[in-house]
Amino acid sequence: MMDVTIEPATASDLKPVGRLFAEENRFHAELLPELFQVADPIMTPDWFGAVLSNPVQGLLVARVAGQVVGVLLLQEMTNPDDSIFRPRRYLYVDELVVAQAHRRLGIGERLMEAAEQWALYRGISELELNVWERNRGGIAFYEQLGYTTVRRRMKRNLRPPKFSQTSEV
Repeated sequence: MMDVTIEPATASDLKPVGRLFAEENRFHAELLPELFQVADPIMTPDWFGAVLSNPVQGLLVARVAGQVVGVLLLQEMTNPDDSIFRPRRYLYVDELVVAQAHRRLGIGERLMEAAEQWALYRGISELELNVWERNRGGIAFYEQLGYTTVRRRMKRNLRPPKFSQTSEV
Protein backbone atom coordinates (compact mmCIF):
# COMPACT_ATOMS: atom_id res chain seq x y z
CA MET A 1 0.00 0.00 0.00
CA MET A 2 1.22 3.46 -0.87
CA ASP A 3 2.23 5.86 1.89
CA VAL A 4 -0.10 8.90 1.72
CA THR A 5 0.29 11.91 4.00
CA ILE A 6 -2.56 14.40 4.46
CA GLU A 7 -1.56 17.78 5.86
CA PRO A 8 -2.40 21.48 5.66
CA ALA A 9 -1.07 23.18 2.54
CA THR A 10 1.79 25.63 2.92
CA ALA A 11 2.94 28.57 0.82
CA SER A 12 5.40 26.27 -0.98
CA ASP A 13 2.46 24.24 -2.33
CA LEU A 14 1.23 27.05 -4.58
CA LYS A 15 2.43 25.52 -7.88
CA PRO A 16 1.37 21.89 -7.32
CA VAL A 17 -2.04 22.98 -5.96
CA GLY A 18 -2.40 25.27 -8.97
CA ARG A 19 -1.65 22.34 -11.30
CA LEU A 20 -4.34 20.23 -9.61
CA PHE A 21 -6.93 23.02 -9.78
CA ALA A 22 -6.02 23.49 -13.48
CA GLU A 23 -6.57 19.74 -14.05
CA GLU A 24 -9.98 20.02 -12.37
CA ASN A 25 -10.80 23.12 -14.44
CA ARG A 26 -10.02 21.26 -17.68
CA PHE A 27 -12.20 18.34 -16.51
CA HIS A 28 -15.14 20.68 -15.86
CA ALA A 29 -14.62 22.50 -19.19
CA GLU A 30 -14.84 19.13 -20.98
CA LEU A 31 -17.74 17.85 -18.87
CA LEU A 32 -19.82 21.04 -19.07
CA PRO A 33 -18.47 23.24 -21.89
CA GLU A 34 -21.65 25.33 -21.82
CA LEU A 35 -20.78 26.42 -18.26
CA PHE A 36 -16.99 26.24 -17.90
CA GLN A 37 -14.02 27.51 -19.81
CA VAL A 38 -10.34 26.88 -19.17
CA ALA A 39 -8.96 29.63 -16.96
CA ASP A 40 -5.33 30.68 -17.05
CA PRO A 41 -4.25 31.23 -14.39
CA ILE A 42 -6.74 29.21 -12.37
CA MET A 43 -5.65 30.87 -9.12
CA THR A 44 -3.44 33.70 -7.99
CA PRO A 45 -0.84 33.83 -5.25
CA ASP A 46 -3.03 36.41 -3.45
CA TRP A 47 -6.03 34.06 -3.47
CA PHE A 48 -3.86 31.18 -2.28
CA GLY A 49 -2.39 33.25 0.55
CA ALA A 50 -5.84 34.47 1.60
CA VAL A 51 -7.10 30.87 1.83
CA LEU A 52 -4.08 29.76 3.86
CA SER A 53 -4.62 32.58 6.36
CA ASN A 54 -8.41 32.31 6.64
CA PRO A 55 -9.40 30.68 9.97
CA VAL A 56 -12.69 29.31 8.59
CA GLN A 57 -11.14 27.74 5.50
CA GLY A 58 -8.94 24.71 5.19
CA LEU A 59 -6.67 23.70 2.34
CA LEU A 60 -5.33 20.19 2.77
CA VAL A 61 -2.96 18.35 0.47
CA ALA A 62 -2.28 14.67 -0.06
CA ARG A 63 1.37 13.78 -0.61
CA VAL A 64 2.86 10.63 -2.04
CA ALA A 65 6.66 10.42 -1.92
CA GLY A 66 6.69 14.12 -1.03
CA GLN A 67 4.70 15.15 -4.12
CA VAL A 68 1.27 16.82 -3.92
CA VAL A 69 -1.20 14.46 -5.64
CA GLY A 70 -4.46 15.67 -4.11
CA VAL A 71 -6.03 18.80 -2.68
CA LEU A 72 -9.12 19.54 -0.61
CA LEU A 73 -10.61 23.02 -0.07
CA LEU A 74 -12.95 23.37 2.92
CA GLN A 75 -15.13 26.23 4.13
CA GLU A 76 -16.90 26.51 7.48
CA MET A 77 -20.44 27.78 6.86
CA THR A 78 -23.42 28.93 8.93
CA ASN A 79 -27.05 29.33 8.00
CA PRO A 80 -28.34 32.88 8.02
CA ASP A 81 -30.13 33.91 11.19
CA ASP A 82 -33.67 34.18 9.88
CA SER A 83 -37.14 32.82 10.53
CA ILE A 84 -37.05 30.09 7.87
CA PHE A 85 -33.87 28.08 8.46
CA ARG A 86 -32.72 26.57 11.70
CA PRO A 87 -29.36 27.94 12.75
CA ARG A 88 -26.55 25.50 12.01
CA ARG A 89 -22.88 25.25 11.22
CA TYR A 90 -21.61 22.88 8.59
CA LEU A 91 -18.46 22.21 6.64
CA TYR A 92 -18.68 22.77 2.90
CA VAL A 93 -16.33 20.70 0.76
CA ASP A 94 -15.63 23.26 -1.94
CA GLU A 95 -13.06 21.38 -4.03
CA LEU A 96 -11.66 17.85 -4.04
CA VAL A 97 -9.07 17.03 -6.68
CA VAL A 98 -6.86 13.97 -7.03
CA ALA A 99 -4.34 13.90 -9.87
CA GLN A 100 -5.49 11.66 -12.74
CA ALA A 101 -2.49 9.34 -12.31
CA HIS A 102 -3.34 8.78 -8.62
CA ARG A 103 -7.08 8.18 -8.79
CA ARG A 104 -8.76 5.04 -7.48
CA LEU A 105 -5.96 4.47 -4.98
CA GLY A 106 -7.84 5.62 -1.87
CA ILE A 107 -6.46 9.18 -1.82
CA GLY A 108 -9.87 10.80 -2.25
CA GLU A 109 -11.24 8.75 0.65
CA ARG A 110 -8.30 9.78 2.81
CA LEU A 111 -8.89 13.45 1.99
CA MET A 112 -12.59 13.14 2.82
CA GLU A 113 -11.71 11.43 6.13
CA ALA A 114 -9.45 14.40 6.85
CA ALA A 115 -12.38 16.72 6.10
CA GLU A 116 -14.47 14.86 8.66
CA GLN A 117 -11.71 15.17 11.27
CA TRP A 118 -11.29 18.88 10.43
CA ALA A 119 -15.01 19.38 11.03
CA LEU A 120 -15.23 17.34 14.23
CA TYR A 121 -12.22 19.13 15.70
CA ARG A 122 -14.16 22.39 15.24
CA GLY A 123 -17.40 21.02 16.70
CA ILE A 124 -19.09 20.64 13.31
CA SER A 125 -21.12 17.50 12.66
CA GLU A 126 -22.33 17.99 9.06
CA LEU A 127 -20.52 18.07 5.72
CA GLU A 128 -22.05 19.28 2.47
CA LEU A 129 -20.80 19.43 -1.08
CA ASN A 130 -21.97 19.95 -4.63
CA VAL A 131 -21.32 17.60 -7.52
CA TRP A 132 -22.35 18.20 -11.11
CA GLU A 133 -25.09 15.87 -12.35
CA ARG A 134 -23.01 14.77 -15.36
CA ASN A 135 -20.11 13.81 -13.07
CA ARG A 136 -21.29 10.22 -12.61
CA GLY A 137 -17.92 9.12 -11.20
CA GLY A 138 -18.02 11.86 -8.58
CA ILE A 139 -21.60 11.02 -7.61
CA ALA A 140 -20.73 7.33 -7.23
CA PHE A 141 -17.65 8.22 -5.14
CA TYR A 142 -19.61 10.39 -2.70
CA GLU A 143 -22.49 7.90 -2.47
CA GLN A 144 -19.95 5.17 -1.62
CA LEU A 145 -18.81 7.40 1.26
CA GLY A 146 -22.38 7.70 2.55
CA TYR A 147 -23.42 11.07 1.08
CA THR A 148 -27.04 11.46 -0.02
CA THR A 149 -28.78 13.98 -2.24
CA VAL A 150 -30.54 16.65 -0.21
CA ARG A 151 -31.43 19.15 -2.91
CA ARG A 152 -31.37 19.16 -6.69
CA ARG A 153 -30.71 22.37 -8.60
CA MET A 154 -32.37 22.45 -12.00
CA LYS A 155 -32.28 24.76 -15.00
CA ARG A 156 -34.01 25.30 -18.29
CA ASN A 157 -32.50 27.01 -21.30
CA LEU A 158 -34.92 29.31 -23.11
CA ARG A 159 -34.91 29.96 -26.82
CA PRO A 160 -35.49 33.51 -27.96
CA PRO A 161 -38.86 33.93 -29.66
CA LYS A 162 -38.93 34.31 -33.41
CA PHE A 163 -40.77 37.53 -34.15
CA SER A 164 -41.83 38.76 -37.53
CA GLN A 165 -41.52 42.38 -38.49
CA THR A 166 -45.16 42.90 -37.56
CA SER A 167 -45.14 41.05 -34.22
CA GLU A 168 -45.92 42.99 -31.11
CA VAL A 169 -44.65 42.12 -27.70
